[in-house]
Amino acid sequence: MTNQNHNAPVASKPFALICHFEVPTTELGPDLIPSVKVVIGHYHTQEEVKQARQAIQHPALMAAWMYQSFIDDDCTASEYVGGVQ
Repeated sequence: MTNQNHNAPVASKPFALICHFEVPTTELGPDLIPSVKVVIGHYHTQEEVKQARQAIQHPALMAAWMYQSFIDDDCTASEYVGGVQ
């Protein structure tokens, strides 16, 4: 009997949801508005990204983007998927 390693192919998740959050402020002209951009998760389909975005209901959310990786073409694309902008 031979010992063989069979590795299952890793399923690629080419889509990511990136969200931009800003701390709400009541100042009319603040010099600094604390903010952060966060990768929320990686997904198999565009529909999964859109569902994840719709599940985020937070007043600090300013914008959200769907990022798609084209590994074979070595280029990327992104699409705005909601938020306040």
